[in-house]
Amino acid sequence: RQHSLARAALSRISPCPSSRARGVMGRAAVLEAIREDSGSFERVADEFKHDRAFVFEAVRSNGCALQYAFAELRADRELVFEAVKETGFALQYAADDLKADPAVVLEAVKTHGCALQYAAVDLRADPMIVFEAVKNDGRVIQYAAD
Repeated sequence: RQHSLARAALSRISPCPSSRARGVMGRAAVLEAIREDSGSFERVADEFKHDRAFVFEAVRSNGCALQYAFAELRADRELVFEAVKETGFALQYAADDLKADPAVVLEAVKTHGCALQYAAVDLRADPMIVFEAVKNDGRVIQYAAD
């Protein structure tokens, strides 16, 4: 059922400027579909994957939607921070520089300790970050670096 809802929502997106009202309605429907299934974002037009405001809203409702955003947005600190606040697993889709950002990684491991595995090696050895990750999920000690 979720996939048919997502397909229906995606079919309402109209890139034609003359159908602005339908496009706005479609935009909201696509955001709803992304909230339910981040994979819905893979099927939207590239213009949405470049649109910072759209991607920001998408990752606020489903952080894993970050994987379908274009590279320049996966390197946007504020956007990635929102994504990892929603789910730490979004860290795996962030640009490498942000995987080495202590604040971003700390937020990610607070929401999902397993996000530690996606952090830069230096941060996987940071006692504060490892502590927060393990506090969230003790099994993630395996991802800590020496």
